[in-house]
Amino acid sequence: MMMTDRERNELLLPSDDSLEDIDADTYWRLDGLDDMHFDVSPPDIELEAILLLDDPAFVGDERFLERLRAIYGVVTEKALDVAYEG
Repeated sequence: MMMTDRERNELLLPSDDSLEDIDADTYWRLDGLDDMHFDVSPPDIELEAILLLDDPAFVGDERFLERLRAIYGVVTEKALDVAYEG
């Protein structure tokens, strides 16, 4: 059974009652950042985003994936350095 737009909106959008519980003065404060943890690591599947788009033959460069692999490697290394710096 498919959901109607109304049913989907009821699930996704807050009800008027839940909006009453939001304190506008503190909503945008960054409390609780110490409890947030991020895992920055190389992707599990190399070039996954590109591979999901299928064969990039349209580029007309036989070495395209090889070049991207090198770029992704450098970017991943830099991202890890930045993430765990200091």
